[in-house]
Amino acid sequence: MSHSTAQSKGNPPVKRKGQLIQFSLYSTELIQLLERDVKASSYKTKTKYLNALIGRFLSLERRFESRSRIDELFWILELNKQLPVEHIRALAPTQHRNFDQMLIHLLQTALSDYPDLTSLGSGVPRQPAALEKEIASKQAPNDG
Repeated sequence: MSHSTAQSKGNPPVKRKGQLIQFSLYSTELIQLLERDVKASSYKTKTKYLNALIGRFLSLERRFESRSRIDELFWILELNKQLPVEHIRALAPTQHRNFDQMLIHLLQTALSDYPDLTSLGSGVPRQPAALEKEIASKQAPNDG
């Protein structure tokens, strides 16, 4: 497909070799980390790997009020540091879960103590003890 054909069909033009994005790797450690991760991935070349990585990263929906995606990434990494990761990792096998499954389960369990979003403005969230009593009363057999 020629350059003009690509533009007429609404596709972005393909960059020529002199116009490609170039990365300046400031340390040999970064090169080694990149090469190791490319080998561990399903991608055969660094170019395909980096294209997939950058494409996926730029397509993520923003969750924080940050100016850029890189700021968002740093916020996510900082948030991850605050999680009790080692405790969750140790807890996961006792519940027959992977780390990610355990993390999702813990979040869902914690969020279940809060009312649904439609009732958030209508009062105080129900406390776990009150919720347990309500469940127990519904499960109790009728004596009557």
